[in-house]
Amino acid sequence: MNFILGIDVWEGNPNLDEAILKAAGVQFLIIRLNDMNGENHLDANFAAQWAQAQPFIHWPYYVYSPWYSGETNFAWVAAHVPADATALMVDIEVRKDGYSPAEYSKQVDSFLALATRRWKDMIYTGKWFETCLATWPKNKEYVYARYPFIVYPDARQHWTWEKLKHVMYNMTWQPGSAPGPCRMWQITGDRLILPGCGETCVDVLAWNGTVETLAAFVGAPVPSPVDWEHSITTWARSLGYTGPEPE
Repeated sequence: MNFILGIDVWEGNPNLDEAILKAAGVQFLIIRLNDMNGENHLDANFAAQWAQAQPFIHWPYYVYSPWYSGETNFAWVAAHVPADATALMVDIEVRKDGYSPAEYSKQVDSFLALATRRWKDMIYTGKWFETCLATWPKNKEYVYARYPFIVYPDARQHWTWEKLKHVMYNMTWQPGSAPGPCRMWQITGDRLILPGCGETCVDVLAWNGTVETLAAFVGAPVPSPVDWEHSITTWARSLGYTGPEPE
């Protein structure tokens, strides 16, 4: 199986060690932009994680809210996505009681019509959420959630990246029956704790291709080797640090 690995992260993963992840071969990060608890607001860890993600191909994901119109969802995203973002993943999985699948589809279509003018857009979903929309776009790339039992044990487990990659190399490409084209597969849920992720579980994703094809897909350059001290300073400056650059 020809693949590269990445993870998606949110404020529940505040203790990532990017140096460990990079050394383990993680090539991309997808970072949650918003938290829907209460009303839409920026993920508490987004700014810091975005600054620390420079050594990876990276882009944000937005949890679409059925409580707002497609235009309102887009306006919020446009106001908060960093200027250097080239791609956007829209996560469609939230249900709203009494909200018809036909109206949900209509509003998502409105959102995507606007988003595609700004970013390389893609849709995250899974078979559990198929009834959210009456019709799913057929011309969008999908990131599809499917958790084979071998990487989705009954209880949380500590794994090594070597073990995970060994399992993946012996699997065939079976992301599931996404509504449209799918080259990225979310292979784990809240089960695996991996080095560099603290003691929290992370979602691991596989891209069916190379670093170069993923970079081309999201419209981003292949990351060059990064001075980790400089990366840390970038993150510190985002929090108000005004000291000198490392020598």
